[in-house]
Amino acid sequence: MHQGVAGVTGQAGLDRRVQADRDALARQEAEARFERARGQAELAAAVRRREIELDAETEALRLAKLQERLAAYPEAARWDWAGERLKVARKLAGNSRAIIQLGGAGDVADALVAGAAVDPDPPATRAQPGADAPSA
Repeated sequence: MHQGVAGVTGQAGLDRRVQADRDALARQEAEARFERARGQAELAAAVRRREIELDAETEALRLAKLQERLAAYPEAARWDWAGERLKVARKLAGNSRAIIQLGGAGDVADALVAGAAVDPDPPATRAQPGADAPSA
C-alpha cells in the first residue's frame, strides 16, 4: 500500500506542476496581450502626433503663401477685404433684427467708401423714380 500512496503523492505533485505551468503560461499570455495593446496605443499616439504636425505644416504653408500674395498684391487684397465687408454690411442691412454698433465716425466712413468702391452706379447717378430722363 505504500507504493499506492507514493503514486498518489507523485500524481499530486505532477498535477501541481502542470497547474503551475498553466498559471505561468496564462501570466505570460496576459503580459504579451498587455504589451501588444501598449505598443498599439503608442503607435496610435505617434500617428496622431504626426497628423497634428502635418496639419500644422500645411497651415503654415497656406499662411505663408497667403502672406506672399497679400504682399505682392496689396491693392487686390484691400479691394477683396472691402468687398467682404460690404457683403456683411448688406446682410446686416437686410436683417431687421440686427443691431449694429459702430465704433466711431471712421467706421461709417469706411462703410461708405467700401460701398462707393464696389458699387459702379452710385445713388447720385441713378435715375430717380418719376424724374425725367437726362437730355442728350
